[in-house]
Amino acid sequence: MEQSIELRCWQITLRIWGIEQRELARRCGYSEEHMSRLFGGKRRLTPKVRERMADALRRILLDPQAVV
Repeated sequence: MEQSIELRCWQITLRIWGIEQRELARRCGYSEEHMSRLFGGKRRLTPKVRERMADALRRILLDPQAVV
């Protein structure tokens, strides 16, 4: 599977905001390995995963110091 344009946009967004992939994974409740496979195109970006990532990103941006 190739990395989708949407996942590339996610990577750019994380880079712009200075958010590490592992932090997003932690806030989503996923392992770093799972997130790495997702961004590497080895796992599909399902609607559920997309929603969890968006929710996690919102929480990070609204309260970056919050502990999950």
